Amino acid sequence: MKRPFLLYFNHRIYQTLLKKALIQRYTALLILCTIALCSVSIIANGWVRTIFFPDVPGQIISVEMEMVSGSPIDLTRANIATIEQAAEELNLQVKTEFDTTSPPIAKVMTAMTDPLNALIFAELQPENTRQLSTLETVSRWRSKVGALEGVENLNFSGSFESTGGFVVELSGRDETVLHNAAVHFTKSLAELDGLTDIRDDFREGNPQIQLQLKPAARHLGLSAADLAQQIGDGFGGLEVQRVQQGSEEVKVVVKYEKLRRQHTEDLLNISIQTKNGQWVPLSSVASFTTGIVPSTVQRQNGRRVVSVSASLDKKIISPSETFKWIEKNIIPEFSAVS
Repeated sequence: MKRPFLLYFNHRIYQTLLKKALIQRYTALLILCTIALCSVSIIANGWVRTIFFPDVPGQIISVEMEMVSGSPIDLTRANIATIEQAAEELNLQVKTEFDTTSPPIAKVMTAMTDPLNALIFAELQPENTRQLSTLETVSRWRSKVGALEGVENLNFSGSFESTGGFVVELSGRDETVLHNAAVHFTKSLAELDGLTDIRDDFREGNPQIQLQLKPAARHLGLSAADLAQQIGDGFGGLEVQRVQQGSEEVKVVVKYEKLRRQHTEDLLNISIQTKNGQWVPLSSVASFTTGIVPSTVQRQNGRRVVSVSASLDKKIISPSETFKWIEKNIIPEFSAVS
């Protein structure tokens, strides 16, 4: 049985409007189109903020840390300890602030996938027993950690989200100009409220020592391959034989003693054997230059590409507002330079 209100609405309001709309069908269609255009307009002009993929808070906070290539493992462990200590400080702060015995973070678990990468997971208390929301906990924890030495990428996440931020690609043929543009872009984004974990994927790579043959080396019959092989054998080791011990095979490797292969300057003190068995100082047949070799290089249509990414606090700013700000404040600067 229908309720009286539904009967009244059906017979007095809905049927009346329907009859008028059918009689004045073109007028009704025009009104409908006008309302649709107004709705699209207020969204397109930013009068109404729209977020198609809102953050859905989870019960676990994950922290991904990536160190700069070549960083010592002790520095990685120290940064992990700093992040864990910040979680403990946050628990103490919340307990004091809200006068409670239940901290927001119940347990912290850490996993080092390799000497340069670590994953840290924080299990939160049930939502009905903690005073801070998941996203607020993430924000406070990130603030307490601050900047860490030797960290290439540090990302905090506490949401079941399909799109947690945005990525902008910069491309160019000059690597130096592209690197400077990426640095300027990331610094400019730091001025915008609601953006965190701003980073780029430009990797300087590992240091490299390059040898250049002197004229004397060619007179002695030495090539770059000869120098590389002898230096590699002396510092990396040369396998001279294998010895069977029980069921295991033991490799016998010969290389310089540890004190002679600790520093770059040790290269200047080694000797190279020529084709006729003569020993000559390496510094007399080769000169040294140092540089950086990129660990990874991304290209599109022959141009080097650097991606700049950041996480968004969608309560403060939406993705569309972010890109409008970029178009207004950053792109004109790049266009003026180019």
